[in-house]
Amino acid sequence: MTDKIFNQIYFSALSDDCTDRDAFISDWALSTVWGDPVDAEIPDSRLDQIGQIWDSAHIPLPELRHLFGLTQGDFYSRFAFPRRTWQNWESGVTACPPYIRLLLAHAAGLIDLNHLDG
Repeated sequence: MTDKIFNQIYFSALSDDCTDRDAFISDWALSTVWGDPVDAEIPDSRLDQIGQIWDSAHIPLPELRHLFGLTQGDFYSRFAFPRRTWQNWESGVTACPPYIRLLLAHAAGLIDLNHLDG
């Protein structure tokens, strides 16, 4: 998967109307962005990657924090977030920027950003 395709899929997953994980994976797996022949079999690795992207875009921040096994206070101390900023993100007062969510999902092992083609 190229960086460009990854970016398209990730920001598509973040959209408000993207609520059905299976439909999302299917739509992107069958997309013309891959340049597959019409009857080509879809690689399992593609399905897995698209699923990881959807999961990382939709995991609630408290659940993401729990993957690290940290309390809220320990978490924002560990990652040097301002306390109020993290509290506002977790409670939904303000939105966590997509790049922060993506980096945390990668750090938690939800998504592997090291295997993109570039």
